[in-house]
Amino acid sequence: MSSGKMNVFGNANESLHGKTVELSSRFKDMTYDAHFKKVFSIRRILAIVIKETIDIFASCEIDDIENLICDVRDDIVQVGTESSIDGEAAVKFDILVTVRIPSSLQKILLYKFVQIKLDLEMQRKFYLEYVLSKRGLYYASRQVSEQLTVVSDDTNYDSIMPVYSIWITLVHHGNLSNKILKYQIRNTSNDSIDRSKRPVVRMDEITQMFNIFFICIDESVLVKKEVVDGLEAILEFLSLMFAGQFYDKRFEQNHDVKFKSVVDKHKKEMMEMAAYLTEIERERVESEKRGEERGEKRGKLLGTVNTLFLLKWSVDDTIAFIEKEYNLTEEQARGYIKNYLDGKVSD
Repeated sequence: MSSGKMNVFGNANESLHGKTVELSSRFKDMTYDAHFKKVFSIRRILAIVIKETIDIFASCEIDDIENLICDVRDDIVQVGTESSIDGEAAVKFDILVTVRIPSSLQKILLYKFVQIKLDLEMQRKFYLEYVLSKRGLYYASRQVSEQLTVVSDDTNYDSIMPVYSIWITLVHHGNLSNKILKYQIRNTSNDSIDRSKRPVVRMDEITQMFNIFFICIDESVLVKKEVVDGLEAILEFLSLMFAGQFYDKRFEQNHDVKFKSVVDKHKKEMMEMAAYLTEIERERVESEKRGEERGEKRGKLLGTVNTLFLLKWSVDDTIAFIEKEYNLTEEQARGYIKNYLDGKVSD
């Protein structure tokens, strides 16, 4: 999640499309981490995300994937894990789990007990002060480096598990809307692997060892509450989740026949997440609208000041006029006049 200067909930203002808009104190006090973690740490919901994003689980049943997820207590997986390595900054993962490989693949692998590492992150905005894909690279790299606490001539690097860093992010309408971006390290050699000559294979022969996915959800679903047909499975699932359409028939038809039981059990947490996301979006739209209105009002006001000065009105008469016409205090009116005369623009 966000940290430092990028944490817009901790700042008085946020930049939106080049505009600076004010955020209400109620909005600033909100935090997203808790809502996201409560819902996506529900084992069955996480299992759906795993099935619909990671290739080696695509043919598995949701029930089976649930049983493959490690670090589960009372149907909730481990969340909020911090990784600290000497000489490097700490990394706080939203949801970090290990997942065992499906039994059908374990039979052909060199190692019989094999897992992947999965980090699931929620990022409210794709466009930040930096390139989000590089942050994903850093998080995924940490998942690799922390697996080996000591490196020597005898280190067995085959023990390194594949890592997946999956980022769910909201985007405005545009080229990234309802798209999945994938960054993977893969063997691009044309040499074919003849597995018939070997009884077992390495992990990197059945999946990529380093994977970063960005799932870009069109944020319009937060307010419109409408999810179009024809989206890729994970995009549809997450869009329905964020829209709060938990009883939509597509959940059971396309994702999980038992999904209604998940909703019935965790409805409170799921509804709170959807309601909070909607409130975030409404506040953003209203804040942007307020910014535009202030800009329009300011333009009219300064045009009025310019006209009155061209008509040779005195400063005091001009102040009195705009104070009444635009419902300003005397101090605000004098501020506009001062900035106009100084050749500046002020709120």
